[in-house]
This record gives sequence, C-alpha cells and structure tokens, in this order.
Amino acid sequence: MCYHLYSTLCLVYWFSPGDALDIADLTLVNPDPMVTSSDSSLHCVSSDWTSRQDIVTSSSSSTLGMGRDFPLTHPQSLPVSPDTAYHHASKIEWKTRSDIFGEFYCRARKSDKNQIYTYKMLNEAAFLPESLTITVSIGEDVNISFTRRKVFAEDAVIYKNGKPFSSFIHSVPKNEIPDILVYPVLGVKSSDAGLYTARSIAGAKSTSAITRLIVRKCKPGLWGPSCEHTCPRCSNGGVCHDETGECICPPGFKGHTCETGKNSPSSIRVSLYLY
Repeated sequence: MCYHLYSTLCLVYWFSPGDALDIADLTLVNPDPMVTSSDSSLHCVSSDWTSRQDIVTSSSSSTLGMGRDFPLTHPQSLPVSPDTAYHHASKIEWKTRSDIFGEFYCRARKSDKNQIYTYKMLNEAAFLPESLTITVSIGEDVNISFTRRKVFAEDAVIYKNGKPFSSFIHSVPKNEIPDILVYPVLGVKSSDAGLYTARSIAGAKSTSAITRLIVRKCKPGLWGPSCEHTCPRCSNGGVCHDETGECICPPGFKGHTCETGKNSPSSIRVSLYLY
C-alpha cells in the first residue's frame, strides 16, 4: 500500500490472475504518481530473461508491452521507447499533461491476464486516495477512503469504473464533505473489485483521485480452485495468490515467502507495491 504519494519513487506491483512466474521479475516504476508538471514518465524494468528487443509497444506481437487501461477515452497508443537507464527496460515519457492521467500497465505476455499496473493523477485533484490499491479477501469488510485536499463549493461524487462504462455509486452534499471521504463495502464480493474514483461533481474526469480494490476469490489464508488449501505465511508484505498459493512479493523481496531482500531498480526508495 502507498501512503506517501509525494515520495521519491512510487512503484506499483499487481497482476491479474495468471501464471505468477510470467512476471515475477517485472517492475513498473512510477516516479511521479501525482503529476505537477508537463514532464512525466513510467519505466517498465525486466530481469535478464527478457531481451531488449522484446520491450516494445503494446500494439505489437512481442512478449512485453506498455499501455493504458483507464480512461478509455484517452489515447491508448503511447510513445514507448527503450530505457537505457536499466539493463532491460522500456519507458513512456510525456511532454504535455493532456493525456497523463489514468491507469497504466506493463505486461509480460500478449495477454490481458498478466499485467502490472500503476496510476497517475493530476495535481488539480480535489482528493487523494488513502492507498492506490486495497487488497481484501472475499467476504471481508473494507473502507475505500479519499483524503480531501481542496475546498470546493460542490458535491463530492464517487464512481466505480468498469469497462466500458463507469457507474455513479455515492455522493456527499457540498456542506457535509468530511476531511476523509469514506465509501464502505460490507461483505466484499468479486463484483466489487475494480477502480474507484472521487472528484467534485462538476470536475473533469482527469481531476479524479484513483484507487483500485483487489478482491481475492478466497477467504483470508486460503487458496485453490475451491479455496481448499492453506496459504503460506508470506513475509514483508507479500500476499498469497488465490490461484497458485505462491507468495506474491513486493518489489525488493524474493523467495518462497518473500523472506529475502534484494535491491530494487536503481536502489532508490520503494513506497508502494500492489498485489
């Protein structure tokens, strides 16, 4: 989870159900999740098993690509180029702020099921997410929270964003907006998973705060097709994958239970990881 959006590095690590080994050594580095200028970038860093020529745009037939999943109204074709700062890496660089906002991904195969994600929000956002992602197991209760950072004379609204449509789910009158805007979800279901955004009712979509709710299909501590297996004890913030039972380690850790530390890209501070 990331509680420090202004820190040196924000690194995001989450993937949809699939073969965990496909992206075990893939990292998506987001230096500025809260964008304040026209210069912004993303860096997809792979281990040595991926050759440099495999790091290309998502429109190609290669084994690794980068792109945007939300919002769909923004350009999906992005300027991807080799990143020579790392041994095997790719990057996206923007020079204008017009299309920086949204959910971005890097993937290890030509498949929507094996992707890691990060998010970029504009400095004009009226709210900040308490965390860029929230991971819960099915049946748990969770609060989706946003911190108010600007005063505005409009109602606050929360949307759940799916494909191809977004659904309005909650609003707070302008005179009742608290410092922490909370949307509770009780007895989480698989259908509750997805992106949640908050903004003022008259605000543009690009001024939204973004958080993703990730729902494991099993109850806490269990995994498997019928959730019949017991999860290992994952260390250092690792999470038990509900389909493979493997510990999905945050960047900077490896091993069967994420017990071993390793250097993250450039050995710079890691402040966020996703499951």
